[in-house]
Amino acid sequence: MWSSKIHKIKKNTIIQDYKFGGLKMIDIIEFTHALKSSWIRRLLKQKTNWISLLEAEMKTKVNDLCVRGIDFISILSKKISNAFWKDVFNSWTKVTEITSKNNEHPFFENIWFNPNMKLENSAICSKSYIEAGIVCIIDLFNEDGSFRSLDSLFNLNIKTNFLEYNGFKHCVFKRIGNCNIKTFREKVEPYIPNALFIFYKNVKGCKDMYNVLINEKKSQVSARLKWIEENDPPYEETDWHKIFELPFKITRDSKLQWLQFQTLHRILPTNYYLHKLKLIESPNCSFCGKHPETIDHLFVECYEVKKTMEGCRRSIFKTIHDSHNI
Repeated sequence: MWSSKIHKIKKNTIIQDYKFGGLKMIDIIEFTHALKSSWIRRLLKQKTNWISLLEAEMKTKVNDLCVRGIDFISILSKKISNAFWKDVFNSWTKVTEITSKNNEHPFFENIWFNPNMKLENSAICSKSYIEAGIVCIIDLFNEDGSFRSLDSLFNLNIKTNFLEYNGFKHCVFKRIGNCNIKTFREKVEPYIPNALFIFYKNVKGCKDMYNVLINEKKSQVSARLKWIEENDPPYEETDWHKIFELPFKITRDSKLQWLQFQTLHRILPTNYYLHKLKLIESPNCSFCGKHPETIDHLFVECYEVKKTMEGCRRSIFKTIHDSHNI
């Protein structure tokens, strides 16, 4: 796009949606991750012979992937020899790490092998709890929002003890505290663990996973900060979304869209800009020749440009008026 030269606009900005100052260009690396992670949907929903072959390769059942957290997937991806599934699990790990980091409701997170819940810097796991159906954080809470008692776990035939119980309880409340959760989220049956939820949002495709990956790269548009410095009071966040999106809504002419995009990102090759790059000798306006040709001067302040724009406006109104008279 930039003829193999220095990027005038950050790559992480170009790949974003129009309203975030981007051009919706595809990030090939993240798209590949999203595409590979979409195979988890097939793994969870389909019942075919290749799944049995994969289970033999992994030496574990697919259901174990559902009840254990992302740390388990990371360990599994290192052990598996199949290069394709190694990439699939690594991509799944990447997507889940981002969703868990931005997750505001951790109640449906896996308890076991959860990187956000560790005891003495080690992932926690208990086969006895898993066999009793304790998979996600919410499974350790009663319907009234209270934490399950040790006796209630004994009633489920869970083999545990006071120290283990309190260790798990500490990890759970620490995770909830880190998310600033103050109200209990009621359990809805059946529920889907957070690590798998994204794969059930749509029947096919990888758009949801791709959006998660590129949103993680979202950053402040540098040109926007310069516009804010020059405008008082500054525009609101929603106003900037409309400003960046407007050129792609009002016209389909790619040249007009590109002109407005360059203007908004302050990379329009005005004489002032070219002079700073030492490409031309004078920074003065090409029309009046009296003042530096900045974006503001070129479109707002220049007297010669104003006369030209006024002539265009009159010509347009005259054409419209004549057509109505006919």
